[in-house]
Amino acid sequence: MRQLLVLGLLCLAVVCVYGSWRFMNEPEEPIQKVWFYDLNTNELFAGSSNDQAPMASPSGDLNNAGSGTPAGVRALVLEVEGGPPKVLLLMTTDEEKQPGVHLVKRPNDATWQTDNSPVGLQMLQEAQVALSTGAESFPE
Repeated sequence: MRQLLVLGLLCLAVVCVYGSWRFMNEPEEPIQKVWFYDLNTNELFAGSSNDQAPMASPSGDLNNAGSGTPAGVRALVLEVEGGPPKVLLLMTTDEEKQPGVHLVKRPNDATWQTDNSPVGLQMLQEAQVALSTGAESFPE
């Protein structure tokens, strides 16, 4: 009887160790690369899907905005066959002035719009239509 108890406990220990090992070695969600846009240079640069806008950009802080203001924002990009990528929409947040609110604008627009405003919603719809006829481009 004692031998069966020891054998049962040994089997239970093996199952627990194996389960722990599987859990610890489970692959994580893959990090995708996404496009960001440098507001100083108007150029795209690659970032991680874990990165949040605004973020540091290759050119440094945003011009004319004070020290510590990042110049990198998320870019929604359309891959145009036979041509350069087309930036459809820029996206960021301003956690100091509007916590939890997403801001959007077209690359040539002067002002940012909240994504739930009539103008912001229209921009998002236009980008969605453009993407439905093409494919979003991700950096290699």
